[in-house]
Amino acid sequence: FNWIIAILLGLLVIGVFALNFKDTSENIEEKDKVIVTGDSELKFGPDQAEVFIRTETKAENAKEAQRQNSEIMNKVKNALLNLGIKEKDIETIEFSLYPLREYNSVTGKLEDKGFVQRHTFKVTTKDVENVGNLINVAVENGANSVDNIVFSLSKEKLKEAKNEVIKTAVENAKEKAEALAEGADARLGDVISITENSFNFIPYYARDTAEIGTKVVPPIQPSEVSVNANVQVIFELE
Repeated sequence: FNWIIAILLGLLVIGVFALNFKDTSENIEEKDKVIVTGDSELKFGPDQAEVFIRTETKAENAKEAQRQNSEIMNKVKNALLNLGIKEKDIETIEFSLYPLREYNSVTGKLEDKGFVQRHTFKVTTKDVENVGNLINVAVENGANSVDNIVFSLSKEKLKEAKNEVIKTAVENAKEKAEALAEGADARLGDVISITENSFNFIPYYARDTAEIGTKVVPPIQPSEVSVNANVQVIFELE
């Protein structure tokens, strides 16, 4: 019977350990706490602009359309380099060559009208106050269109903005937690955890700023961009 007694004693020890572990876990879970979210949205002046410039040429054959476009593109690029834009900040984002066909209502058929060469490139500049002048230089040298202008933050400034907006969101969460604790006749204790729920950066898109052609583009004033964050903070209640 000694082995039976040993088994029973072993089971008793395991049961006591499990009970104590359960009691400890329950005590941790039952610790009074308050869970809140904090929000923040701040505005920052942009320190970077991206200008999307397009050169488009039409010719009877593909080779001529390419030649004309290449000539204009090189002229625009050289003008931008002389303006102080770095070569690494001029980036091709679209390059296409396709046949141009038009519908003939008399014959009821599509007719070949030559070829179209399109080249769209993005120009990045830190000189946000002179974007209008940049566009004028591009147009004067043969660019057909400015598809978009985006005012944003550089990587360095975006990092600083993120730190600031998250800090403000945590402060907002603490204010909410203090109000809840006061309403419950409790005192706010230490922070148990902080979680970043979301972070968003919204650049400013300056669309339809001016007609492209012979018209001179006026100075374009960059608007502030929005940075927002949401956090969750868990506090102890004392």
